[in-house]
Amino acid sequence: GRLAAAEEEAHRLRGALEDATRQLAAEEGAAAAATAMVEAESIVAEAEAESLLVALRAEASELAVAREEAEVGLARERERADSAMCRAAEADAVAGAAEARASAAEAVVAATETALASAEAAAAEACAAEASARAAEVDASCGRAAALEEAGSLRTRLAAAEEAERA
Repeated sequence: GRLAAAEEEAHRLRGALEDATRQLAAEEGAAAAATAMVEAESIVAEAEAESLLVALRAEASELAVAREEAEVGLARERERADSAMCRAAEADAVAGAAEARASAAEAVVAATETALASAEAAAAEACAAEASARAAEVDASCGRAAALEEAGSLRTRLAAAEEAERA
């Protein structure tokens, strides 16, 4: 009976060993599968990270180009603004020169009006002097006529006196 019991125990132990071996193989397979899955996931994650890095580098490059273009545009706008300011300053200078010319023209007009008024006053004075001269001429003519009349009267008296003396 002991031999049968020992054989039975050996058979049972062999079965337990086979079960343990199968379980170990299954666990090793599961562990290998899990390791392979982790490695595959790691490879995929690394590929995704590299792809993302490439995309980020491309985007950074595009942003750098856009920034350069924006800086060039800003420089152009600054140049335009500077040019506009220069043109505005030139326009101010031209306007100032025009105002100065207008002021000078007004001064010339005022001087011309003053000279014209002086000329009119001189003409009025000349007319007055001419009128005075004519009045003096008239006075002289009247005086001469009176003197001639008186001389005639004196001659007549003188002739009458000489005649009376002869008589």
